[in-house]
Amino acid sequence: MMESCVERPRHPPNQMFLRMCDSAGAKSTAEPDRTYGSRCPCIRLRLATAQMNDQPNTAFLVRAATPADAGQIARLFFDTVHHVNSQDYAPHQIEAWAPMVRPVADWAERQSTRRTWVAVLHAEIIGFGELEASGHIDCFYSHKDYQGVGVGTALLAAIVAEAIRLGVPRLSAEVSITARPFFERRGFCVVREMQTEVRGVTLVNYLMERHI
Repeated sequence: MMESCVERPRHPPNQMFLRMCDSAGAKSTAEPDRTYGSRCPCIRLRLATAQMNDQPNTAFLVRAATPADAGQIARLFFDTVHHVNSQDYAPHQIEAWAPMVRPVADWAERQSTRRTWVAVLHAEIIGFGELEASGHIDCFYSHKDYQGVGVGTALLAAIVAEAIRLGVPRLSAEVSITARPFFERRGFCVVREMQTEVRGVTLVNYLMERHI
């Protein structure tokens, strides 16, 4: 995951973020924040659904994650698996996938081995996505209450912009049944279906790739 705002990227991605997010329904504010992370800028966007949670101000921020975000990330992961992925997986599979809220220290430690972005609304993290140096997208989750409103699209835009900056030619991810349509709509293709064993339980997912 990442932190500190010191260095401007070689390929300033502000307009790339705005175009990609606007095309999928997440409306940007008039001006993006000019605060740059060491690997990505902070961008303010608007949720596609203006009445989400009956809040009149629906601008959310996409920024680099910090260790202080680990607690919210841990809870979001657990809640999304149990409330969203449960549409496509049996209860015993969900329990194997996320049997408990993982320790905050585990999520904080992940930040040293991958770049992570969070989407933040009113100080609440409503999505996060991780990118490894190889171009592998590891965890990628949107809050259960903010599905289909542009959060995932904005996070993926951050990942694509960073991959371009790093010169990574291809993105890959092991994608759940639930997330497959999202990734397909954004240019990812299924390489193969997989049977992944988690804590002794088999789950179907898909290796997907996108060239950039």
